Amino acid sequence: MRRRGILSRANVMTLWLWAATACILLVCGIISPGFVQPQNLLRLLRQAVPFGFIAIGQTLAVLTGNVDLSVQAVTVFSGMIGSTFILGQDANLLPAFLKVAALMAAFGLLNGIGITKLGINPFVMTLGMGMMLDGLTMVFTGGATKGTASPLLKYIGTGRLFNFLPISIILWVAAAVVVAVVLHRTTFGRKIYAVGANKRVAEMAGVRADGLIITVYVLSSLMATIAGFVVCGYIGTGTLDLGDDYKMTSMAAVIMGGTLFRGGVGGYFGTASAVVTLTVLTGLLTILSISEPVRRMIYGAILLLVLFITSRGNE
Repeated sequence: MRRRGILSRANVMTLWLWAATACILLVCGIISPGFVQPQNLLRLLRQAVPFGFIAIGQTLAVLTGNVDLSVQAVTVFSGMIGSTFILGQDANLLPAFLKVAALMAAFGLLNGIGITKLGINPFVMTLGMGMMLDGLTMVFTGGATKGTASPLLKYIGTGRLFNFLPISIILWVAAAVVVAVVLHRTTFGRKIYAVGANKRVAEMAGVRADGLIITVYVLSSLMATIAGFVVCGYIGTGTLDLGDDYKMTSMAAVIMGGTLFRGGVGGYFGTASAVVTLTVLTGLLTILSISEPVRRMIYGAILLLVLFITSRGNE
């Protein structure tokens, strides 16, 4: 009964997110009527796609009772190194993606092993790996991009189906549906919730918790890799400056979406809703010419408020 109640509160939080999004859009429409035009909203959501993919991996990590602070570094590395392999040629796109994905999967594997086998705190392990990856990015690229996205990758990043619906948004929606099905309709998904709810009990029930957590970190790195390639396609090249601190905002989106920080409860639909809300909020702050430091203060205050509400609701 308690679990059902928690899920109900998570669903209510998702509804509040959509209500908040509607209110923000209303304010934006009053301040700048052109903001709420369909084409502009689609352009705004297209910018949220990398955020959405990163948040998939973060959701899986938090559901197991962990966290992944290396996602930003993986995204930057993937875009920068990927562009140097692609060199503007479609023929190089798939080999480049497979090479980078394999390397990033190895980093995810190391994250998982460090946490499960060596007993390193998830915050420390993933933050350290992220810092190491940031350094490797600078070493390999010299701080400058040496390649460009191919025409196909640019089409994925900026193209539109029927000259209206962005391809990247279609890919994100498809990924969100797959994640929702995996979490709620498969044995793997049920094991994720079981490990997050109580790892010891899950192991007693026959779940190989360590192996599952390692798999989740590999998947998280792969999602961040996809995000990096999407950014590369959108910009046309790799970049060291993503504009947002995705390791923190992705965690904020997960918590705002109703996934409990201790794990075991939540899902990606709520996270995706929070991604949309935060993206629209960013649009409003841009209209108001709010500086980046103040934006970070606002995001932090929102996260603390949500954590306070969820902690009070589960006492």
